[in-house]
Amino acid sequence: MGKCTSGTLVYMSPQQMDGEAACVADDIYSIGATIYDLLTGRPPFYSGNIDRQVKEKEALRMGERRKELGVEAKEIPGVWEEVVAACLAKERGKRPGG
Repeated sequence: MGKCTSGTLVYMSPQQMDGEAACVADDIYSIGATIYDLLTGRPPFYSGNIDRQVKEKEALRMGERRKELGVEAKEIPGVWEEVVAACLAKERGKRPGG
């Protein structure tokens, strides 16, 4: 029997992509990806081989992504950068509340 996954790829945690049973840490990842998207205009990984990137690459800091996309806005507070980066940790146990 194959893996069963459901959700929007750009907001799924690495574990969800692997078909592991969902838990709160996966929701934390999704919240982090959503906040990232809201503050930058794009999810952390949005083009190319998204599932590979989610599993293997670290997302750009939100300020860097804004510059890359030409988004002009107030600077993102450092605490927001840190919290969102923690939510996007690859390992469940490294996410807030994990």
